Amino acid sequence: MLSVGSHRNALFIIVVAVNAGIGLYQEIKARRLLDKLSLLNTSKVKTFRQGKQIELKQEELVLDDIILLGLGDQIPCDCQIIEGQVEVNEALLTGEADALTKKADAELFSGSFVTSGTAVARVVHVGKDNYIHQLAHEAQKIKKQKRMLRDSLAKVVRIVSFIMIPLGILLYLKLFYVIDTGHKQAVLGTVAALEGMFPQGLILLTSMALTLGVINLVKQKVLVQELHTIDALARVDVLCLDKTGTITTGEMKVEKIESLTEHSEPHIIRVMGNLLENLPDQNVTAQALRKYFASLKDYNVSQVLPFSSERKYSAVEFTEGTFYLGAWQFLFPKGSVVLEQHAQKYAEKGYRVLVLARSKQALDRDRLPEDLTAEALIVISDVLRDDAKQTLAYFKKQGVRCKIISGDDPVTVSAIAKAVSLPDAEQYVDASQLKTEAELEFAVENFQIFGRVSPQQKKMMVQILKKQGHTVAMTGDGVNDILAY
Repeated sequence: MLSVGSHRNALFIIVVAVNAGIGLYQEIKARRLLDKLSLLNTSKVKTFRQGKQIELKQEELVLDDIILLGLGDQIPCDCQIIEGQVEVNEALLTGEADALTKKADAELFSGSFVTSGTAVARVVHVGKDNYIHQLAHEAQKIKKQKRMLRDSLAKVVRIVSFIMIPLGILLYLKLFYVIDTGHKQAVLGTVAALEGMFPQGLILLTSMALTLGVINLVKQKVLVQELHTIDALARVDVLCLDKTGTITTGEMKVEKIESLTEHSEPHIIRVMGNLLENLPDQNVTAQALRKYFASLKDYNVSQVLPFSSERKYSAVEFTEGTFYLGAWQFLFPKGSVVLEQHAQKYAEKGYRVLVLARSKQALDRDRLPEDLTAEALIVISDVLRDDAKQTLAYFKKQGVRCKIISGDDPVTVSAIAKAVSLPDAEQYVDASQLKTEAELEFAVENFQIFGRVSPQQKKMMVQILKKQGHTVAMTGDGVNDILAY
């Protein structure tokens, strides 16, 4: 059109430019926000250079640097312990809040936090080779995938173009040679005819509709990486959900105290108040206990043994006796019919059970006392989101199959699923028992509730569902869920 001096008739190019600009703006915005994603928040790291202890920024560390780690430190790089012992919280990486004990030669992953102890460690990975940076890199990828609406429009454009090109040539030849309108009028007439055939308004209308969808999601604080993601969301038929922080709020609540001896509830509350006053534990369970039991300083303390996921219990020695708090299976490894019955009863309702036990012996950090006696059960629940049940009911009505894939105990996950009325909630799978890909494929297709699921398994589950022809969405609140996106 410009070649024949008809600038007014070339205005349709604006439609093309607007259509391209809408998608480009949204993708640039998503890229800028994702580039700011950071999972490490370390300030300075204590290290040794030329025989002197100095402080460096995390990005200044190099391979084989020797660093010092202590209580409250976020581990800046993947490293290996040379000496010392620490307990670390890897919740940012795995979603599990329990502390893990790490001794000499054990590997520490960047992004985890030291909850107790000190250690000297050697840096084994830096920069993009760190485990947490690999997770962040997965999140920062803008994954372009085929979208049915976009592909359908592209198909229409291809078919129309295939018809229009030879038709345009024939029309021009007719106008120029048969009707003898001259070159300029032949071009204008041909373009005018073809422009009406091309569905430019449909493409612009589609882009504007998708943009309005993006705007509505942005108001809900949702980052849309690609414009046509809206189209994909409308076609989702399987939704995979993590439990903690998605169906539940991520918080816990003490539901009740059940005494197992002649001691009254006020006595148990007093013991728990003194116990929690002296324990340094700061995980989600400890926070729930502190909300319920007021801190007390009635007892004189001799020794303290913090909780660790290896032991599954904590303990404090007072002059009044040594009190233990933890999972009954680990406090009473030889078994207890009474405790097992109580724990199973509460687990089937979605509750966790902690046992408060007492010994007259001094605290031994390496072994449990022979005279340990269970005094009470502390029953704890996950706090469900207020709208969880209604939300899942909406998805069911829309024909979307919901699957819960969690790292927690499958019995507890099943109970939570029952509480929100998820279909087939009583049928659950312990993913830690799925050893082959074939077993995983069968389970993913036939079951809805999964417990003990690793981050790698979450990723495999989503991939398997996609191979089976499903359009899959994944939602979770932890970094450990990134691999599945």
